[in-house]
Amino acid sequence: MIQQILYARRLLACFLSATTEMALYFSTPFSEDNIFLRVMAIRSATGFLFSKYSYTLFLDTTPYIAYSILLSGIYIFALEAGRKIRQANCFFILTPGKGTFSRGGQGTPRPESNTLENAALAGHPGTRAFSRA
Repeated sequence: MIQQILYARRLLACFLSATTEMALYFSTPFSEDNIFLRVMAIRSATGFLFSKYSYTLFLDTTPYIAYSILLSGIYIFALEAGRKIRQANCFFILTPGKGTFSRGGQGTPRPESNTLENAALAGHPGTRAFSRA
């Protein structure tokens, strides 16, 4: 149950921030009767409206960011902490000094150089015709 709630943490953060925004909006509304804001409304109506709507906007976005960080932290420490880290399987590893390729721990000899007299590979240094070995 808790795991499913933490998987839907963005939706839960949205609901929690909406309830927090409603509680903050009704408990501390934007005070339009402040003398400074009245002077601002007279001199610059766009500045007053910007501050009024940004107050309402930040009442919702700030709790959403806080709840999202909190729920993501709980998700990481509660669900991801119990997982074990496994070593990945590496298929081809060149073992130094032995001249062999290792495939999952089984040594195979180094591939031979090209023995074909192909005109397309004439300038390639791995072809036998130009090899000095």
